[in-house]
Amino acid sequence: MRVFVPRYLACAIPAQTLLIAYAGYSIFGVLGGRIWALAAIFLTTASPMAIWEGGKPGFEALMPFMQIIRAESTSNPPPVFFCSVLPESNFYNWRSGLSPDSYLYSGFVAYPMKNELLPLPYRLTPDAESYIAEKLQTELANKPEVLFVTHEKVWESWMIDRMKAAGFEARVLQPNVYTVIIFRRFPPIRTGLLVPNPRSSSS
Repeated sequence: MRVFVPRYLACAIPAQTLLIAYAGYSIFGVLGGRIWALAAIFLTTASPMAIWEGGKPGFEALMPFMQIIRAESTSNPPPVFFCSVLPESNFYNWRSGLSPDSYLYSGFVAYPMKNELLPLPYRLTPDAESYIAEKLQTELANKPEVLFVTHEKVWESWMIDRMKAAGFEARVLQPNVYTVIIFRRFPPIRTGLLVPNPRSSSS
């Protein structure tokens, strides 16, 4: 059974606003109601504190993690695993990524990147585990760096352990509610015959 449908319920804030405005007009009359409405606008939208807070990066803003991706993509852009922030991604075709008929990764439409997007669902599932294993065995087999972005903590430890088993070391960054993990491959171990230093040999 599909719990989610391709639409969302309307937000209750407009209805609450109309209800409060109606209460002001009913109690204070027409003139008093206008002052009531103007005061409400000033205390919320137009207040200096609201304007100052609006200029700061949001708790769930996309730009902070996008800046990390861009900083890591100056020369050879690494592929990016990204977990959809929408719970319904576990019930729809999350593998379709940025296809025109999908909205599960629409953040990358607003903030496009030159990196390859490797889509993942909201929750860690056996299907997602198989998808990651397949990518590690094929197109990521020789990649020196891979980025991972998630909104859910449950992904972090599992992904670090899985990538470590594939030869990557992790660096974790937390710009806001999102977690960005930069995976780089361990330095290759050089093997071969040891050549003695002539200065250390006895004469």
